[in-house]
Amino acid sequence: MTDKSYYKIAEEEFESDKIIDDLMLKARSLSSGDQEKSKWIYIDLRAKDIEENNNSKLLHNENKPNLIKIFLILLFFPITFPYYVIKYVMKHDLTG
Repeated sequence: MTDKSYYKIAEEEFESDKIIDDLMLKARSLSSGDQEKSKWIYIDLRAKDIEENNNSKLLHNENKPNLIKIFLILLFFPITFPYYVIKYVMKHDLTG
């Protein structure tokens, strides 16, 4: 997502009254009570918050193990391992 997208989402949330109270309180504090300034400060803070949450989700997904790969390894290891052991024994004539 681009920087502009975060701001658009934040503005749409603000316009539809989906406001996070704590963030709005911070925006009002930073704007010294000016309503118009507090709106734009809120949108700026919210856009940064959305971006941060999005980035942390991406990092979390990148670090997540590939469960399908692990499942397949665990599924086929008991089948393939004896095959390679038998093949090795036969190749090196270790049957006795």
